[in-house]
Amino acid sequence: MTTPAGDSTRGGAGRPGGCAAGGGVGAAGTGYVTQPGTGRQRMFYPTGSSRWSGGPSRMLPTMTPARADGPVVAEPALRAVLTDAAGWYRGQLLAGAEPAVGLLRGRGLIDLAVDTPAGIRWQFGYAPGGFGGHLLTRHLQGRGHPDAVIAAAGLAATRSTGGLVDVLRDRLVVPLRDGGGVVGFTGRRLTEPLASAERVPPKWLNTATTALYRKSQHLHGLTEQADLLAARRGRVVLVEGALDAVAVSLAGHIGLAAGGTALTGDHAAQLRALTGPGRPLHVAYDSDTAGQAATLRAAGLLAGWDAVQVFLPPGHDPASILNGHGARGLRRTLTQTRPLVDAAVDHRLAKWDRHLETANVGAAVDAVRDVAPVIAAAPADQYARLIGHTAAYTGIPVDTVTELVADRIAPDPEADW
Repeated sequence: MTTPAGDSTRGGAGRPGGCAAGGGVGAAGTGYVTQPGTGRQRMFYPTGSSRWSGGPSRMLPTMTPARADGPVVAEPALRAVLTDAAGWYRGQLLAGAEPAVGLLRGRGLIDLAVDTPAGIRWQFGYAPGGFGGHLLTRHLQGRGHPDAVIAAAGLAATRSTGGLVDVLRDRLVVPLRDGGGVVGFTGRRLTEPLASAERVPPKWLNTATTALYRKSQHLHGLTEQADLLAARRGRVVLVEGALDAVAVSLAGHIGLAAGGTALTGDHAAQLRALTGPGRPLHVAYDSDTAGQAATLRAAGLLAGWDAVQVFLPPGHDPASILNGHGARGLRRTLTQTRPLVDAAVDHRLAKWDRHLETANVGAAVDAVRDVAPVIAAAPADQYARLIGHTAAYTGIPVDTVTELVADRIAPDPEADW
């Protein structure tokens, strides 16, 4: 249900009285430079450019030109080794590897472990551990890929003692793609570390930034669902992780993940290109502290855009809802929304609760001034609703709130975020 604002009882997000009550990259001739001594890579263009390449699955901005001051690894070599790695990871999972299959079964995503339509669309895999930590590397070497190319693709790192070691080990593996194919991988930890462990590996680990892949620019699910995006089928839903993106897809909508809660301006630009009036972006971050902070960040990056916040039950994400309540239950959850800007408005107003409770008129006016740039950045058709809500929340007359908001309307909707 979409819940309107305007209750006169004050409250923050999710409380009564709040705003809701309830690229592919690279062209012909492009090369990749590995800088000596640093291992960093940059894209090298014979002529150089920086542009959006267009299309739902090729929306990564090209990288800036660089001098060829180190060994050049050509794009075809990187694409080839990444494709072979994806095939090998997939084969390991299809062979029935536990506990990767067990994790998928436990999340209600067992279809990803076999060649069902969903499994074929997403192509999850498994990275074994043990055996010296170089099973993938040995496989790729056996297929003729040089060590320099394997490392340049982010698949292996150099040991302090020499030689290569696989980056992803004992993990469920998710391939990351653009319109040209696989560009990298992210892997989900399969075993929990001991409480006494000095170093705890991250739950999700991405292959490193390379000439083909930058986490800050990549939206997982764009390529996998390019056909659905082109047909404009279903809601476009921004989620935290790869498993959530798949869950949304299995419920008949389009799930996109920025790899956690680190939404960037590049991600926002791509999301704006996919949504708009009549097709709002649905932001479905978890309701925990990190998810709430990410929702506020998304509200800032998407200021002025048609976007809504999805209310997820505490302790749940789209994947857990799919597992517990099925596709119908997840579809129902995705209808429980409010405008995304409401989250930011409620957050700003809630900071003034202590002062407003004392009926301090000066503080109430300051609260309106604090929230005014957020309202000013909202779509114009939401001004009246947000102004009315702010007036009811603070006790300041509607005319005064309107004047203070009007003073903050500027050409740049993100100027005051």
